Amino acid sequence: MDEVQSQKHIVVYHVCSLKKLIKYLSHGKILPPVRAWLGIQDAERFSKQTGRQIIIRLKFRAYKPLDGHKGQAVYMDEPYDIKKWFGISKGIGSDTESEVE
Repeated sequence: MDEVQSQKHIVVYHVCSLKKLIKYLSHGKILPPVRAWLGIQDAERFSKQTGRQIIIRLKFRAYKPLDGHKGQAVYMDEPYDIKKWFGISKGIGSDTESEVE
């Protein structure tokens, strides 16, 4: 098992499709494992290779290296809360109405 790396915060780049982004918004979080690239250039390359056009800048506190990927990809095993990005208290499109703070 890979050792968990922990720092104050590290900036990483998560690549996803529009379909996944909509799913994240409906849940109010990115469900684990949350995978990301350490550098924007690697995220851009992966985006072009996969056709996933959205790159999201995240901040990880604790993460593990992802096997392969030349040590440039990491993941975390906890959900990543995105509600603060959009000022919502619940997921968008959930059964109850979303509130803007």
